[in-house]
Amino acid sequence: MEPRTDLITRALEALRKLPADRAEQVVEFADFLLARFEDDQLRSGIRALAMEPGPLDFLRDEEDLYSTDDLKERYR
Repeated sequence: MEPRTDLITRALEALRKLPADRAEQVVEFADFLLARFEDDQLRSGIRALAMEPGPLDFLRDEEDLYSTDDLKERYR
């Protein structure tokens, strides 16, 4: 068997042995890990896009809308 398939088989066997409330905890934790993984994937994709030349080049030619003269209060 492939390592991933073996892991899935082991996980299913363990889930079958657990009482329902414990199996639910495992599922909730797996959902948490999946959501975190998806967030990490999204962040890394956004980071990669931001690092590419071009996406924000239009801002270079934009007129500055505000200057330091527009500040009401300056922070140090």
